[in-house]
Amino acid sequence: MLTIIKRHRGLWAAVLAAALCATVAACGSDSSSTDGGSSTAGASDATIAEAQTLLDKARTRPTQIPTQEPVGKPIPAGKTLSFISCGNEDCTNQAKVVKQATDILGWKLIVHNTDGTPPTLKSAFDQVVREQPDGLIYNATDRSLINSELLELERLRIPAAACCILQKPGRGITFVSEGPGDEIAKGKVMAAWFVVDSAGKGSTVYVDIPDFKILAPLGDGYIDESKRLCPDCSAERLEIPFTSLGKDAPNRIVSYLRAHPDVKYVALAIDQIGTGLPAALKSAGLGDVKLIGESPTATSYQYIRSGLQSVTAVYDMYGDMFAQVDAVARALVDAPQVESSPNVWLVDKDNILDDEGVFPMVADNNEQYAKVWGK
Repeated sequence: MLTIIKRHRGLWAAVLAAALCATVAACGSDSSSTDGGSSTAGASDATIAEAQTLLDKARTRPTQIPTQEPVGKPIPAGKTLSFISCGNEDCTNQAKVVKQATDILGWKLIVHNTDGTPPTLKSAFDQVVREQPDGLIYNATDRSLINSELLELERLRIPAAACCILQKPGRGITFVSEGPGDEIAKGKVMAAWFVVDSAGKGSTVYVDIPDFKILAPLGDGYIDESKRLCPDCSAERLEIPFTSLGKDAPNRIVSYLRAHPDVKYVALAIDQIGTGLPAALKSAGLGDVKLIGESPTATSYQYIRSGLQSVTAVYDMYGDMFAQVDAVARALVDAPQVESSPNVWLVDKDNILDDEGVFPMVADNNEQYAKVWGK
């Protein structure tokens, strides 16, 4: 299942599939749509200008890491950090990023590979509890599966940092990166692009995968901000099942658009949903529909370069991984945790980079973190 969803720049969507089957009884559901509603007031010049300001900032590649506060205490070398990975190519890339961070600190990294299924995830957490490393990093695993392990780690005073979960820090979770609030913020930036491009007169749909609970806040941010900035813009939500990815997702979206001919903007919860969508839109005579994406893949980058997709919000794998290592380091020296929101970078045909590999959103990410860590 994990091989169906791949975030080219970031793993957490791949690991989401593991969280899904740990918390959901079935991995499929019927597609449905819910009306986000619209009102009668038009978008004002002020709100369009506000959206433009947000968009201009988001289109500029970030130059600073979110965590600027120095740890302020010497971070000891020789510590051991465990990382629970799903074991596929993307997870391997994520582990390599974590290794860069631990190398700066002089720590040993132990990677626990799994196949993303609940039994192998739980087994990996159990192993971490037995081995008792100095810290742990994990992604997109719901607390319901690993609650006892988290509580035991808390008892052992082993900090655990997580990415892409709905839970807040506490009861064994030291730090959370890419939580619901961060997803809402990203959705707002995507909404700003829609409002500006449509000049405050458009209709849009957010294509969601309800099985993946962490994607819901992204949709909330997109729909709510679209309606706030543009009360006259229609903003709806189309739900498709996980089992549609890589299969009939484009056909489901085309069917929705045929039933709603006024909708000319499609926002994707993850770019993977849009694989094959431009061709399906062209075949259906819907070539005027614009695609807004998130967490690009190699395919969606190609779409943007060729004008088949308008924009995408890049996922910062380096930022997430280093932030989690930073949180563990601070916990080990009893330094206060630093609340920080991940950078958001919106990429279109004009500002896209040539590099499609795994690269830091902030070009000198490693050097900036080394300075924060006193290394």
